[in-house]
Amino acid sequence: MNLRRAGLLLALLAGLPLAGCSGGEKAGDSADTDGTSEIDSGTADGGATDGGTTDGGTTDGGTTGGGDTGPDYLLGLYGAQGSAEVIPGLEYSGTEFIYLIADKGDGEVVCQVSYDLSSTGLRDDCEECLCVKKECETFAFDLEVSNVRITAESGSGCEALGMDEAALAELEGSTLSYGYNGDYFGHAPVLIWEDPELGWTVVAFADFDPETGVFTYNWERGYYEYR
Repeated sequence: MNLRRAGLLLALLAGLPLAGCSGGEKAGDSADTDGTSEIDSGTADGGATDGGTTDGGTTDGGTTGGGDTGPDYLLGLYGAQGSAEVIPGLEYSGTEFIYLIADKGDGEVVCQVSYDLSSTGLRDDCEECLCVKKECETFAFDLEVSNVRITAESGSGCEALGMDEAALAELEGSTLSYGYNGDYFGHAPVLIWEDPELGWTVVAFADFDPETGVFTYNWERGYYEYR
């Protein structure tokens, strides 16, 4: 596996900063998961410098900037969005997709990779999931990834995220852990993800309806440079 793809997969399932990402995370509002996000592309032009040459003791002056230019990069919004049916303390069954949306999130979907998430165990060690101000809904699960597939592509496609067949196969059967706190420090309902290095970490706003069991979230990771 090349380093770029390895770093991407680690970031997808371990939440580490992506090489090529700029800007910080921002929590997204809960949304549906039909994959209709859209996107286009912004560009960042790189400059190039033509060096001078030395010949027989005389030096020809070089020129800066005006000739060659570096590659144009596009800037997209990268994140993960999901929904599930949850019975707290018993079961989590849902879907999630990672996305890259062009034009900082205002354009077409460049890549969308979807998969199922099913609980394999309960977690009782999520301190961030504890309600401290008042009673609230809370849960935490270990989840297994399955049925990984590309569900939308345009422009540069999923190659922009390094998501080829080998990368998709590596996602299949992998695991992650999610939690939920319906009243995080008395402020808001949030999605909590277990970072392998930092432990349980609040990453996005979320919504859970205890009557229907429907859980939704949109975790906007930040901006991602691609070609």
